[in-house]
Order: sequence, then structure tokens, then C-alpha cells
Amino acid sequence: MSRHTPASPANTQGFTLLELLIAAALALVILGTAGALLTTTAKIQTIEQERVPLQETVRSSVEVIAQDLRQATGTRVLYSGANLPSSLLTNLTTSQQLSVTIADNKGYFTIPQPGGYPNSKSFSNNAVTDVNSPNAAGKTCDNQFIGNDWALVTVGTSVRWVRTHATNPCTGSDKNGNGNVKLQHAGYTLDDLSWSPDSAIMKVNVVRYYIGTATLNGSGVPTLYRQVDDQDPQVVAYYISDLALAYSQDGINFISTPSGVPQAVRITLTGRETRARKAGTQPATFTVTNTVSMRRVNFNATP
Repeated sequence: MSRHTPASPANTQGFTLLELLIAAALALVILGTAGALLTTTAKIQTIEQERVPLQETVRSSVEVIAQDLRQATGTRVLYSGANLPSSLLTNLTTSQQLSVTIADNKGYFTIPQPGGYPNSKSFSNNAVTDVNSPNAAGKTCDNQFIGNDWALVTVGTSVRWVRTHATNPCTGSDKNGNGNVKLQHAGYTLDDLSWSPDSAIMKVNVVRYYIGTATLNGSGVPTLYRQVDDQDPQVVAYYISDLALAYSQDGINFISTPSGVPQAVRITLTGRETRARKAGTQPATFTVTNTVSMRRVNFNATP
């Protein structure tokens, strides 16, 4: 019968102390590298997560401006050669401020022929213009004009700015098609205009975009504002530090200030965080540029 003999101590395999020290050192190096990689990855993810809201804010702000540009009517933008009333000259469009005119299609009223037509084609009064009310949209003069509204008197290709009476813009009774409602206004003289069947008056809103400062969480931050006529400006977005504009009459060549009615407007918005992530670093910035081709919108009486 055979008997199993256990191995002698001399034949036992194992790690020496030196080998264990080397293995431990390598393990520490690997763990340290992995930890540093995880820390770096987490920092990158945090930075990207912080940038996402800023990017979304800038992109959505550009689209808000683009929507108003696509709806712009009449002079489209307010520029120095647009024959504007003096009270609108402070709102002129520049390379850093955009002012557009947006027509209210339900505020379109035709102007009846003057008394004595066709021998007389002159407008009856520079401060009062007869309008046909209700209009094609079923709106009356009182429905649409509330006082101190801007409007454009159009006769063919001629355009004149007027501003309605502050407290009593519409006088007379609204009667369908009789033209006996009078719109009281002030503005450029109408003496040089001769009435024609396409004579009309259209309510318009002047919408202005500019960069200002707003208080947020106790500190001032750069802010993009939108202001309609003389109403209080509304915040479009916080942390918008720069608005740059360029204008083109052919869609190819752009200049910093409009010299006529533009066919395209290039918008560049920059968002900038006001706080740095840590000492010695710069706040994050994000810039979006969009070129908007403006539609050729004509005044019309459709509802």
C-alpha cells in the first residue's frame, strides 16, 4: 500500500517581501491614476452641465429676436433715413441696438375718400383722419387704438408716421363702412399726400432690443431687454453680455448700421457668466450668430 508524502518546506512556492512591496506600489499608482481620471472627468461633466443652460439661453434669445424680425413690416427697422418723428430718434437701430416695426394686421383701417372727391384729393385735417370702422377684421377704431399708439398712414408707396391722441384717439360712432369715425393723431403733415383708393392707416408696435443690467440674486448681471413702444422693458434673458448687429440690402454684404430698408439682419449674441468657477479662471462665454432674411410683408386688410 502506497503512502502520500507531504511536500517539504523547501518545495513551497510564495511571494517574497520585495515582490509584495512592488505589487503594492503598482496598485497604488494604478488606483491614483484611475482616481485622478475620475476626478478630471467629473470636473469636465460639471463644466459642461454649467454651460448647457447658458447655451440654451443664448440660442433661445436669438430666436426671439429672429421671430420679431420675420414679422417686421413697413420700415422694418428704424434707421436715420427713415423720415421718423423726433420722439423715435432715440430708438434708432445701431450695431448694438435693434428697433423694428411690427404691424398689427387687425389694426388696418382704410381711409374713405375725402369730401369733394375727385376734384379734391387732399386729406381733411393733419390732426384728424377719417377711417372706415369696423374694418375687414371686424375690429373698431376703439378696439385697436388706446392712446399714444404709433400708426403709419400709407398712400401707395408713401408712408407717414403718426401718433394717436393720448386719451381720446377715436371720436364719432363706429358704423360699418360709413367712414365717419375720426382718428385723432399728431405727427408729420399729410398735406403732401393725395388720397387714392389704397389709402389706409395701420397700427404698428415699435419693438426695441438692447443690453442693460438687471439685479439678480443681489448683484447686477448683463441682461437682454425687449421693450414695446413706451411700455416697461421686459427681460428676455439674463447673462447676455453683448448684442452685435449687421445689416444687408442684398443678403451678401453686411454693414454695422442700416442705410436703408434691410433685406437681411445678422444677429450675434454672447452669453457670459458673471462668476468664475474658481480663482484664476475666466467665466464661461458662449456666442451664437444667426442671419435672418426679412420677409416682404405688405399692408393688407385681411383678418
